[in-house]
Amino acid sequence: MTTPKGKSRYLLALVLLAGVAVSFWWGVNRLTVNNDIVATLPRGDKVVLAAEEILRHHPALDNIFIQISSPEGVATREDLVEAADLASTLLAESGLVRVVSSGSAADTFAVLLGTVTDSLPFLLSETDLKAHVEDLLQPRRVEVLLEDGLRQLLELGSIG
Repeated sequence: MTTPKGKSRYLLALVLLAGVAVSFWWGVNRLTVNNDIVATLPRGDKVVLAAEEILRHHPALDNIFIQISSPEGVATREDLVEAADLASTLLAESGLVRVVSSGSAADTFAVLLGTVTDSLPFLLSETDLKAHVEDLLQPRRVEVLLEDGLRQLLELGSIG
């Protein structure tokens, strides 16, 4: 028995759709996201190794930071403060965290930045700065670079 031509098209479409669905499911299950930013840095670099060692023992890494925001006009500042207080209360009551604070977060980041800056060797010597960077920081040079970038953006060749 043969199927009519119309039914075979629907059957083919159904098989193709099932194949796409199975392929999509297989791809999603194999997808992994690596959120370790440090893994992208070169492994043999002394500066990267020094930074990893400093950051591994810094107390800021024991903290969880939650940023609460909303699109403009959707919530007032008071609503956001109330939401932050609610999140802090729920975290404290959950028993999953030891200390919930909001004011000391900025201080923790300042300490982290100071630790990194003080502990890492500077990457450029004074000679390197004068030879490679000083010219780029001159006001006229910055203007020329900005004008050149704007000109390139306005040309049709920069599209696509």
